[in-house]
Amino acid sequence: MALSIALLSAFSGGWWLVQQATQGSLPDVASVTAIEGDLELGAQVSRTAGCTSCHGDKGFGAIGPNLRNARFAYRNTPKTIAQRVRAGKGIMPSFSPDRITDKELAGLVVFIRNWYSP
Repeated sequence: MALSIALLSAFSGGWWLVQQATQGSLPDVASVTAIEGDLELGAQVSRTAGCTSCHGDKGFGAIGPNLRNARFAYRNTPKTIAQRVRAGKGIMPSFSPDRITDKELAGLVVFIRNWYSP
């Protein structure tokens, strides 16, 4: 069992294990994922909330990770993207509903997911 967890952690970059360990601490974003996001609103939020300063104008990353590659798309559902924006991670700040509304966050999620096309 321990070997299975170690292998799973090693091959997934630790993502699955970290996600399982922190699942209880991530914010509830059901109100965000229930909204049909607006792509144009998401693009606007990306610029005004300061996302581009770390992720770049086109999402290829700079200080923050590349949001356009297959690895990011595979590992991040709309729910996990919304949770990460709300909770922050590492040097990424958290964005509470008073900074980015649920409607704006739903648009931002659509905007980010729209960048990746296999």
